[in-house]
Amino acid sequence: MDDMPEPVPRRLPTVPHVPASTFHPSPTTLFRLSASDNTKLGLSDAPAILLIMKAQETVAFIGTCRLLVCRGTVDLLGTTLSASASSHPIFAPKSHAAPVLTAMPNSHGSSKAIALPQELEQRCASADAVIVLQELRSGVEGLGRVVAPFEGVFAESSCDDWGIAGFYPITSDMYNLQAFSLPTSWARATNDFVPNEKDPLEEKLGSRIALVRGMKNSGKSTFARALLNQLTTRYERVAFLECDVGQSEFTPPGLVSLHILTSPVFGPPFTHLIQPYRAHYVGSSSPRSDPSYYLNTIEALLQTFRLDIQFIPPYLDSTAAPDHSDKRIADVVPLVINTMGWTKGLGARLMQQVEDLATPTHVFEFADTDGTGHPLDTFQPSSSAGRSSDHQVYTLEPVPPSSRLAQYSAPLLRALSTMSYLHSAHVSTDQETTQWDVTLPLCAMLPWEVDHKVAFDQIVLVGPGAEDVVPSEIGTVLNGALVAFVALDESGERSAGHTTHVLPYEQGKAPPSPFASTCLGLGVIRSFNPAAGTMHILTPLPASQLAKCRVLIKGELELPIWGFLDHRQTDDEGTKGVAGFDWGKVPYLDWGGVRGIGGDRTRVRRNLMRRSHM
Repeated sequence: MDDMPEPVPRRLPTVPHVPASTFHPSPTTLFRLSASDNTKLGLSDAPAILLIMKAQETVAFIGTCRLLVCRGTVDLLGTTLSASASSHPIFAPKSHAAPVLTAMPNSHGSSKAIALPQELEQRCASADAVIVLQELRSGVEGLGRVVAPFEGVFAESSCDDWGIAGFYPITSDMYNLQAFSLPTSWARATNDFVPNEKDPLEEKLGSRIALVRGMKNSGKSTFARALLNQLTTRYERVAFLECDVGQSEFTPPGLVSLHILTSPVFGPPFTHLIQPYRAHYVGSSSPRSDPSYYLNTIEALLQTFRLDIQFIPPYLDSTAAPDHSDKRIADVVPLVINTMGWTKGLGARLMQQVEDLATPTHVFEFADTDGTGHPLDTFQPSSSAGRSSDHQVYTLEPVPPSSRLAQYSAPLLRALSTMSYLHSAHVSTDQETTQWDVTLPLCAMLPWEVDHKVAFDQIVLVGPGAEDVVPSEIGTVLNGALVAFVALDESGERSAGHTTHVLPYEQGKAPPSPFASTCLGLGVIRSFNPAAGTMHILTPLPASQLAKCRVLIKGELELPIWGFLDHRQTDDEGTKGVAGFDWGKVPYLDWGGVRGIGGDRTRVRRNLMRRSHM
């Protein structure tokens, strides 16, 4: 025992606090733009300010704004933005790491991307970066009224006022917030993967498929977003395959989705909801209940990418003429694959098969510093299993979330993402800024009235116990349910119709093949009237998209509790009921808990499994 070495203490990573901005506004560095200035710069009529920055000056902030780089280069959330006529919406809530905008050194002889107002040209002559910050009117701040734990995350009372509503610059060190900091290994891996101007043409046009893998809470999704953003500065289009059904980047939870991005995204996932190019509904926050279907959806999306996207320039499948002013690469589309954080046991085996299906050219792996688990339960690269593999592997340092953000757990973020989707005025297909409308709760919104005998060919239930639901109970299951709307391809199998019961439901029927269908979006069945044969549906999907849906899928995921409440009520009103109705008359909810045998939640003994499987 005396010869045993002393244990070496683990060095915990330091979490950076939000530093004060080093850019100090003055009459010579910050200017309020007039309405005519906004017009000259191609901006809307919203209030805007112009900042003249020197190299290495920084602006840390909380809130929202629209950013336009008029001259020079800036770094934001690990992405380099050069002068361009395109502006970018920025979302910076306190629930996530705060962005720090940094001006980079600039050659003053470089060409100007945007002509500035004449009275400002001379003042900006020696600047390294000239940027415009404009008020962003999206309504995202209202989501805090719907999901109470996020109330006020887009505001900070201790910040200065630069005259832009919703924008809060941080002028003193704040230790109650976490700042975004790009680790050295992340920056090195990103620079190696993204081609630069000096690379030969065959290198730029080569296939690039990046697979990001690692344990949960390691920074995996943050790195995948940073890599995606940096690729959009070099490619006209970048594909993103989301395989993490629990913490999806561009959709509500439960979806495996393929997206095409043309510009970077700055903000947490619930702020940039985008209609997928193609998607499939798993119906759960984990593929545990149906691993084979999960793998089939990924295989189908990879097939779509290879056949329809990877080497097809955008002007070949569009009526629009090619944009010759855009100097980015257009003849090939790189792919970023974000995987789930379940990396042990069955999750490790699923990850192995995902890599085999994707055949990535580069793998970005977060080292497992946990040190637990049996070697057979840990993910192994395909080369270690005796198969040929020529991909390059980058080992990245994990960045665990700060204890300051621990209150925003994964289930809470899933609830916020779902409510953000349901309260969005529209889900864009071309990265337009999403608009949110929280004027009314879901219980007060006008729904679509749908004749289910005409609208749907199939109703499918997925998840544990779904096969036990008999046809006579399907209406009860769908009442108040969160569902997915699926469209069938021309080759998709259509139902022959049903006459034995009201709804087109077959017990134990599998969902449509992912190779011949796509999920267009989610919605809520607010009510079901079996006598009239109608459903009342709430969804942000427009009527043109909803009309394409022929299959309704109900999974494990349920509508968050916030969707059943009325956020317009005061605390006293909330104790009496919802939307003016007493609790005894409110559907779907039981105030005060369930009494009797079976009323309490069953405790699951996980100590009967190996720890590596937990």
